[in-house]
Amino acid sequence: MRLLPLASILSIVSLSACAGEPDFVSEEEILARAEVLIAPQPGLYRTTSTMTEFALPGASPQEATRMQQRLGGLQPQVVEGCLAAGEDGFLSLVQAMQEGSCSSTRFDTSETSLHAEMTCEIADGTISEIVMRGKVSAQDSRLQSRVVQQGPGIPGGMQRFVLMVESRRLGDCPAPTEDGETETLPD
Repeated sequence: MRLLPLASILSIVSLSACAGEPDFVSEEEILARAEVLIAPQPGLYRTTSTMTEFALPGASPQEATRMQQRLGGLQPQVVEGCLAAGEDGFLSLVQAMQEGSCSSTRFDTSETSLHAEMTCEIADGTISEIVMRGKVSAQDSRLQSRVVQQGPGIPGGMQRFVLMVESRRLGDCPAPTEDGETETLPD
């Protein structure tokens, strides 16, 4: 598993970086705070991403349905992957969030919790306001992102959604097969 808990969030909202402007949390401070998070135990993880809320308040019902389908609907997306010993876990995820055009106004952590607030802008001028909260442990995590996006490519000009990403350790990673691939465990 390479940061599966938040990787789904990153792909949906096109998250990237956090700027170091005076009124924002600096990249260095974010990385320092991320190091406080408990390290996930190596092993096989199942990550479920579920869009629990979705709204396009300014769009027609047809546009809203089309956009919801494009984003994967409200059906959970499930992936499994292995986190190898020595991988950084949540710290690598936070480092990936820092590549782009986001500004964090809040990034608080404890050993078992995360609360981040950021604003991101992508190339087409779409602005995303993101509030992320969650709990983590050595064997699981539960992260919720509330996102409000405004931009020219969004039907009606604005969309809101809530994404829940839950990850749970299933056990040790399967042994590699003779071709070097990792076996997939049955459900």
